[in-house]
Amino acid sequence: MRRLFSLLFIVIFIVACAPQNISVGVDRQVITVYADVFSEDALPALYACAERSPELLLSRTPDIDSANIILRLTPDPGLSTTLYQVAEIEFVLAINVENPLSGLSTADIEAIYSGRMFNWAQLGWDDAPVHLWVYDPETGLNGLIFGPGRPSSLAKQAQSPRAMRDAILNDPYAIGFLPSKETLRQENIQILPFDQKIILPVLAAIPDEDPNILALVACLQ
Repeated sequence: MRRLFSLLFIVIFIVACAPQNISVGVDRQVITVYADVFSEDALPALYACAERSPELLLSRTPDIDSANIILRLTPDPGLSTTLYQVAEIEFVLAINVENPLSGLSTADIEAIYSGRMFNWAQLGWDDAPVHLWVYDPETGLNGLIFGPGRPSSLAKQAQSPRAMRDAILNDPYAIGFLPSKETLRQENIQILPFDQKIILPVLAAIPDEDPNILALVACLQ
């Protein structure tokens, strides 16, 4: 009986001292974020900021109207709220590696954009059409890059920087502006010297300036 008591005591002692997995329910604040195709590179840093606060849960949404944080390269004209710069993107003039041009002026770009210059022969190269690539007008980006005015009716539209990169990769007569990172390690793309530096801010809009959301954006900055 004494042995049984001793064994029972040991078992109770081991169970009592063993680490216990106790589940504690934590109410987490879900913060939704919308990012346009130009601002997606800011998302990993934003998720890293959210992971530092266990009470926060970051979730991406395609619905800009329901987002707590809106990341855009251009401000939403229908949204009246404070904007915070969280990053910046440099755009470079990109052409296919088969294009022998050594540079273009701002006047040349304006002529190509407006459609007054539409053949590479006008620039001393092949007798072939200039395949100008622009972005979706809804992004508001074309005006920031090319200046005011409508693009040529011959311009082709890219839905994202990657789509424009792929178009220039596969077309010797293509030309367009790309985020500089999209040209890295691309053997079929070259940056064409241009007499203007284009650097645009990535903006964060916060419709509801909740302290936790403000802290996330501050972390991202």
